[in-house]
Amino acid sequence: MGQVTGGRLEIKTSGRYTYEMGVALAHSKNAADQALWRDWYRFTVELALQGAFSADATEQKMARVFITDALAKAGRPTEVFDSAAATRAAVEALPASPDQMYWFEYNFLFVLAAGGKAEKQALGDHTSLGYRQRARFYTISGEGRLNFAKGIARYIVFLAENTRLVSAERCAAARTLLDRYTTMEDFSRGYQPIAGIHPAAALFLHGLSSSHFLDRTDVCLKARFECENDPLLALRLRDCGRSGGPDPDGCASAGGSAAGGSVDRIGSVRIGARRRLRSHRPGGG
Repeated sequence: MGQVTGGRLEIKTSGRYTYEMGVALAHSKNAADQALWRDWYRFTVELALQGAFSADATEQKMARVFITDALAKAGRPTEVFDSAAATRAAVEALPASPDQMYWFEYNFLFVLAAGGKAEKQALGDHTSLGYRQRARFYTISGEGRLNFAKGIARYIVFLAENTRLVSAERCAAARTLLDRYTTMEDFSRGYQPIAGIHPAAALFLHGLSSSHFLDRTDVCLKARFECENDPLLALRLRDCGRSGGPDPDGCASAGGSAAGGSVDRIGSVRIGARRRLRSHRPGGG
């Protein structure tokens, strides 16, 4: 987006992609997808509950903000921090949703959490345990993949419309096309009509629909504009090196630098960007 607007607008999207994966799994009817979603959601609940009573003042403050936000949006009482048991009861009474603020803020840490454990020493694990955890996301069902691809596509359409790069009518037509797709095969065949949004977006959507994007656990994929001739037409997905190997372009592995991040840094580093990313959700404002 920065290239498209001559550097006047930069949009961070990695958090958005993670959010859309959560939405995709939560809405999937596939049993394995649902199991992954339940584990992912429970992981964020546990981190939020731990953080709410952390000895670190910043971590405690931010965890309580995340919990209070979720309770308030559900119309529940927010004075729930008299004891850890009271806080747990309040949080566990909430529906499991990717729109809960604590899920949105902590979800990225699950990608490389050894054994999926909500423990600080397990986070950002680059051993085989961490990569086995990451590999769970490469085995999601066709329904989960379709949900994810359509969610990303809708967000691209949202950006195109709200940055006035494409007319509202054309974006509405693209959304109508997306609503028609019921399988990944439909999506793969149908991405070309969406090229009316922008040829670069079409190439990116094609990448989402390919097995290469979701199947390979050892490759970091990076979407970028090539500064050759017309950079708008040169968006492509490319390998950036195998995990643990050279990464000359600075492309991080799945989960980005966040995968090796720390819960302690969330309050000061990540909350601003993630709150901005929450401003658009399917069916939301």
